[in-house]
Amino acid sequence: MIALIGAWLLIAFTYKKCEHRNLAGWWTLLITTTALSIGIITNVHYFTTLSGGTTSLPVLNNPDAYKYYCDALASANLPGGLLAPPSQRGYGFIISCIWQLTGVTIVAPLILNMILILFCIIISGIVSKRIIGFHRKHSSSWIATCAMIMTASICYYITFGTILLKEAPLCFSIALCA
Repeated sequence: MIALIGAWLLIAFTYKKCEHRNLAGWWTLLITTTALSIGIITNVHYFTTLSGGTTSLPVLNNPDAYKYYCDALASANLPGGLLAPPSQRGYGFIISCIWQLTGVTIVAPLILNMILILFCIIISGIVSKRIIGFHRKHSSSWIATCAMIMTASICYYITFGTILLKEAPLCFSIALCA
């Protein structure tokens, strides 16, 4: 719960600094954060309690999630690790770096994914405002908030924030380049 609250505080601090922030944007982020939090709690419960695993040794049925977790263990020189092919090692290395601060847990990379997805929602508003903010029928805040709502409403996209896949960091990288 502390990690989820910390994620919300980081996102709230970031959005507070945006010039296009408004009440609808706050609600968008709060609802999305709540949905992501429920997804993470549900998945962690499934990976651990329901499947007979622990937070440090979860049962990951998704082959990609399992591969990234094992790669992270190998990157941290921990038992059970298995290096991914060279072209797929970046995400496991990032996870192993996070574990230097948090200890080995499935929760830490899921919280990272959640934060990155929420940052992408904020960035979608910023980018939209810059691209079509000259449109005078609606304010730039309205345009940014609409983009945030549209991005947050893509359930498949939001799911990336609740599972151990590299799509959340990848989406964040692309959003920053935009």
